[in-house]
Amino acid sequence: MIYTFNLWFKLERTVPFISFINLSFLPQVNLFLSVSLFLIVLFCLISYDKFCIFLAVVLCFVLFFLDRFKCQPIFYLNALLLIYFIFPKLFFKFSFVQYALFLFSLVYFWSGIHKLNPFYLDSLSNVFNPKDFHLISPILRVIPYFEILLGLVLFFSMKKKYLILFCAIFHFFIVLFIFISKNNYIILWWNMYFFIFYTITYVLFNKDYFRPLNWNFKLVLISVLFSALPILNFFNLYDHYLSFSLYSGKIPQLFIQIKDNEADHLEKVFSDNYSSYLTDNQLLSSYFTTKKNDSFLSFYKLCIDELHVPPVIEKDVILGLSEYYTEKNINYNFAFYPSQD
Repeated sequence: MIYTFNLWFKLERTVPFISFINLSFLPQVNLFLSVSLFLIVLFCLISYDKFCIFLAVVLCFVLFFLDRFKCQPIFYLNALLLIYFIFPKLFFKFSFVQYALFLFSLVYFWSGIHKLNPFYLDSLSNVFNPKDFHLISPILRVIPYFEILLGLVLFFSMKKKYLILFCAIFHFFIVLFIFISKNNYIILWWNMYFFIFYTITYVLFNKDYFRPLNWNFKLVLISVLFSALPILNFFNLYDHYLSFSLYSGKIPQLFIQIKDNEADHLEKVFSDNYSSYLTDNQLLSSYFTTKKNDSFLSFYKLCIDELHVPPVIEKDVILGLSEYYTEKNINYNFAFYPSQD
């Protein structure tokens, strides 16, 4: 929450609040609930309280509902992990480490599955420097298959200490690459999160972490629920990010096509440094029709710069953005790559 401070605690954002419900005081409600969540989490770190953890999980999902840009994989995963402490009897066959590794295996597996599409590499081209992207593209091509394999191996062999060490080393090298290449800092915290968890688990490794699983109806139901939900994403019935479909190529890049020269007006809507979000027309001309005097603003760059999270691109979000920019009297169009029907 500290790194993404503007996402949680900023009242006046360049990236608008998009919610499932329309409230005139939506920013104030978001701020109040975000502060409440932060304080509750701090209290839970000091003293274990099942009710407070329950409140934290509820607030997480309410905030996801009130601000679509908060629906990020890392926050969703944390909310799922906290559920373990609310219903310990439900998970009595699992230790917390087993439960976490089970969720992580699903993250790897579905992340890899979603990347098996023709736009996967294109989705990464705007987050790496062209020179670096050319060098690492062969490695990136292997990543989907590696993630699928890692998810399956982790699911079936999570008792192996060396496998936990391998996962720690894997994420350490990703963190190291990000620092060396100075690319895609947005995934730095995600990989540090996994690296720290695996490192602690390896150092404090205990066979008691891994209880024999006697599968009963509850465990089967939980496993099927968590495992099957991302399948709905293939039928456009479930959120991309909540299906761990980040940087998969399935999520289109959004560009705001400004039809006329409205520099003064754009500064008021997109902040003084809006020019840093503009994209070269020649670069986009191979994607869709452009005009010489048009300006294309990358919504991805805008979200990364202000909120430090990638944008949520879903139908309801696009509709909300359309209403917002129409109210701002901007002469605009939305342009997508890949194109949207």
